[in-house]
Amino acid sequence: MPDTLTRGVGTAYPPAGDPGDAREAALRALAREIDGGAPRRSRRRLALAAATGAVAVTLAGAGVVRLVLPGDAGLPRADAATVAALETGARAAEGAPAAPVLGPGKYLYTRSSSVDQVTSVTGGTSTTYLVQHERQSWFNASGGRLVESGRPLRFLAGDRAFWESEVRRLQNTSPGTSRVSGLPSVSARFAEVGASDAALAERVDDPRGAAELLRDAAPRYGGAPRDQEMFVMVGDGLRETDFSPGARAALFRAAAYIEGVRSIGTVRDSRGRAGIGVTRESDGMREVLIFDPETSQLLEEQRRTTGPIDWLPGVPTGSLVGRSTYLVSAVVGSETATP
Repeated sequence: MPDTLTRGVGTAYPPAGDPGDAREAALRALAREIDGGAPRRSRRRLALAAATGAVAVTLAGAGVVRLVLPGDAGLPRADAATVAALETGARAAEGAPAAPVLGPGKYLYTRSSSVDQVTSVTGGTSTTYLVQHERQSWFNASGGRLVESGRPLRFLAGDRAFWESEVRRLQNTSPGTSRVSGLPSVSARFAEVGASDAALAERVDDPRGAAELLRDAAPRYGGAPRDQEMFVMVGDGLRETDFSPGARAALFRAAAYIEGVRSIGTVRDSRGRAGIGVTRESDGMREVLIFDPETSQLLEEQRRTTGPIDWLPGVPTGSLVGRSTYLVSAVVGSETATP
């Protein structure tokens, strides 16, 4: 499967506050009054605005009302636009088919394209540049095959003569084919750190609870700061994985509770495909996830500098330093077949 880009890359959903909180009690009473005492999954569409600062997000067609209350300690507030954008992905995920069971005669084929930042060092000389990679992979439960080619794309910083020598070296490199033992499983890694598929799916209607699960698991998942690692986990979980529809939906909803995550509305990826973008910025780097609102599939991940970065000296602000574009994903009958 493609490399993880993140590795290379308000108002809130309903917090599970103190049941005795007067604000929550008042809002729930108001909701019951408006809805005539109907259960939470009423067929009616509701809209609620209270002087307490709460908002009710109505899911069109589903009749589900989510009380939106100010954030509390430990998790940030999520603005309404971000909640609405991520809810679009969550609903699409809930309606998607379950991940296929892979085995003999069933391989998950994936084709992707990426732009990866590379820093080469020799002696006291270094150069930083971008490489374009094209990947095809075939995996099932027993392993699979990966074919990858790369070409130099753009100089970023450092010694230009060294860069030119790297260009010559890469231009003479043939596409590589490698064998992989065992199916890479993101869901297995999540389970190892305490955020299993089942645990996420149980919290599909509890965005704050799903975010708390990620928050607790993040330090065991990787070494980045907690909020950044939570965003990494969302990206990893939404990439082509064996997660259930409920777990994927929970990841979308939990993302609204990650510090700094914001919707940027409808955008286009590098291939011109329209999707919904969510972004997070920290430590001089802006990361973007673009997903298809109809299928919930991740279309592209991007990383771009927004300021000086110690480990990328000389790289201009605003530079693209990473991008992964997911083009085709389908089940095929052999490790050489394509859709």
